Amino acid sequence: MESDNKYHITLPIYELKYSEEKDWNTISEKAALEDLLDNFERITPIISEMLHGKEINTQRGIFRIKNYWELNQTFQFVNAIESIKKNVSNVDVDDQT
Repeated sequence: MESDNKYHITLPIYELKYSEEKDWNTISEKAALEDLLDNFERITPIISEMLHGKEINTQRGIFRIKNYWELNQTFQFVNAIESIKKNVSNVDVDDQT
């Protein structure tokens, strides 16, 4: 069955690297956000930094968003489409100058 969605939605993939380990472990969004809430009063700025590729240190370990580059590309694409739609809707099609 084919989806009627216009956009492919990409969700963040959160990873955690414990201090004593060298490998990254994929963790659930819930676990990542709960840990960030335990360490920071405001997590929106932290998530924004993570969406730009920053790794965040906490007592538990280092957090990052694995697919931040893909998410940024998706956001840029959606913003470009919305801008085009807005510009097209402002064009007066009866004006044939």
